[in-house]
Amino acid sequence: MVLTLFSAGSVDWAALAQSLARQSLQSWRWRIVCRPHDTGQIEQMIDVIADPRIQIVPVVEDLGTICTQLIAQLNCSYCCLLDSKTHIEPTFLEKSLWLLGTHSQIACCSAHVTDGQTIWPYGYEQGQRFIQRMYITGTLVFKRSAYLATSGLDQATPVGYEAWDLVLRLARSQQWGHMIPEVLIVCQDFDSVGLSEAADERVPAHVRQYLADQYTLLNGRFPAIQLPQLQPYQALVDAPPIQNQIAKPIGIQRILIVMPWLIVGGAERVNLNLIEHLTSHGYQVSIATTLLKVQHNWAAEFARHTADIFLLDHFLHLPDFPRFLVYLIQSRHIDIVMISNSYFGYQVLPYLRAYCPHITVVDYCHSGDDLWRNGGYPRCGAAYQGLIDLNIASSENVKQWMVQRGADSARIEVAYTNVDVVAWQPDPIARQRVRGQLQLSDEHMLIVFVGRLSGEKRPTMIARILAQLREQSAGIFRCLVIGDGPERPALAQLITALQLDSHISLLGRLSDRDIHDTLAAADVLLLPSETEGISVAIFEAMAMGVIPVSARVGGQAELVTPECGFLIAREGNEIDAYSLALQQLMIDPNLRQRMQHAARDRVERYFPLSAFGTRLVELFNHAIALHLATPPQPVSVGLGHEHTVQTIELQRIEQALDTLWAEREHLYSQRLVSSVTTAGLVKQLAKHIGGPIYRWLIAHGFAWLVPLRQRLAAFLSNR
Repeated sequence: MVLTLFSAGSVDWAALAQSLARQSLQSWRWRIVCRPHDTGQIEQMIDVIADPRIQIVPVVEDLGTICTQLIAQLNCSYCCLLDSKTHIEPTFLEKSLWLLGTHSQIACCSAHVTDGQTIWPYGYEQGQRFIQRMYITGTLVFKRSAYLATSGLDQATPVGYEAWDLVLRLARSQQWGHMIPEVLIVCQDFDSVGLSEAADERVPAHVRQYLADQYTLLNGRFPAIQLPQLQPYQALVDAPPIQNQIAKPIGIQRILIVMPWLIVGGAERVNLNLIEHLTSHGYQVSIATTLLKVQHNWAAEFARHTADIFLLDHFLHLPDFPRFLVYLIQSRHIDIVMISNSYFGYQVLPYLRAYCPHITVVDYCHSGDDLWRNGGYPRCGAAYQGLIDLNIASSENVKQWMVQRGADSARIEVAYTNVDVVAWQPDPIARQRVRGQLQLSDEHMLIVFVGRLSGEKRPTMIARILAQLREQSAGIFRCLVIGDGPERPALAQLITALQLDSHISLLGRLSDRDIHDTLAAADVLLLPSETEGISVAIFEAMAMGVIPVSARVGGQAELVTPECGFLIAREGNEIDAYSLALQQLMIDPNLRQRMQHAARDRVERYFPLSAFGTRLVELFNHAIALHLATPPQPVSVGLGHEHTVQTIELQRIEQALDTLWAEREHLYSQRLVSSVTTAGLVKQLAKHIGGPIYRWLIAHGFAWLVPLRQRLAAFLSNR
């Protein structure tokens, strides 16, 4: 049940009703508790919307008592107190009920709030400070049983402060709440919902006195919620805490994409392009992310195309991920599940197949990495092929990698990711503006790197390549590094050590618009990756008429030909090869111009984005036909369970090892490990350097070294 108490002042009841009508949770009833003389405007709204789930409850008595009576009479497990000055995002109620239904120790929940500009950063973690100030809006979801255990609100509850009183009543009964760490509540401004400093100062003295009298004993006794820790071989629960069937229009296909996260990256951009194409052609898309404790800094971009986004660790414990995915498939009547770079997505496949044998499953593999989990996602695609209707690879190289590891080539299709050649095309105006800001003439060469500054991109090699280029060429060049990641500090230090600060600038993460303008000004994209499928950055650069100088890895040669770029083999002295390619481009402007035109022509002719979405839809339909003709092997519930239990246990062990590794690194940094003491260093040097020499001398008659070695060992052991 959704309960809205009358709020003094202007309320946009129609907008509030629309935010409820858009909820993914279908089974709700809305009770608007208000004074009789306030019913006219609300009745007009109800007549327009004509939703039988909405009802006005006019009251003459105190609001608190009426609310408690309503909640006591209803046959429901959860209630939502909805602040009339807020709107809620489409998945708010559904996520809240799953959070409460899977966490017995949590009595109520809310979510982050935005006024459209900033995010309110506080919540239940403020604990006993709630006695002095309300840190959440009046919009919160709570368990009906927890509410009734507090005896509910009464006539003494100050009007307009019911939500504040409610959370403190829960705390007094040693029950407390949790924030869903994503923006699911929207208000016009923080002042209107009581979160600003000014609103706090306007709280009447009698309200503060009431709260002080009622809840003084909570000082020092405030409840603290501890979220559950993974237990060894954690048991799974299959039944969902709620039922929620969403009607599916005839002729509509629904697709669930299982991804690790929503961040700025090549694979994520591909998924974003795909989702934009699918939704613009009438498909309905849901997204579930599976990685734990990550910042989904690109979630807003995906939300532009679908509201049905579930960042699973924001409201679920890891052992509840499998049953939520089954619930999502059944609730939405999903036709196709697509796994994209989610390791957990592959691992949970036996569970999904056991409970949802009807679904069509595809995966999309961007690249193989022999250095990560012995092949990473393509290895999973090959290993789980018996449970997948169709593997889709981003290049012929990835397909052949999978075939060599035992996959059936007939069940693998290639779909190049391609690029939007309209959005990414040469822009002479932007080129002139940016190069002018950098004080570069047309003869000077501008080099750009675009990508995550992580190990697989080898960003520190950029500094080494350009240091050699500076020594071997008299030409003028600048390099702009776009992106962020764990290798940024190491790259910055190396730039300074090599005295390249005047040549290389680290720009950090940029918007698409700024990346576009920077590429418009660039001549070369330098990307010395250790592993790639086919780099999205190269697609975009070539579309902008920028020459790629990159590594001959993965399927890069399927895109970059000698006419439009340089691919450097990962053998011999790579730095020399990269430097030589850049020198050729630097000294020959005509060569640069020819290759720039050839790069643009190649992607425009063979790799337009318009073909990518069409190709994926074609392959989805092919996968459905394969599923009907030769369905994957069935999986028993028992096997699905055990495989998933083992998967979760593996994650528990990995988390424990990560913690131990962090502690080890801390000990090393504090110089508390014996191997970094002076004696330890001497022992290591004696073993690895002196050992071979010592043995050679003994073999050639220097027997007097034996007692000398014994005395030295005795000396070191006493240190």
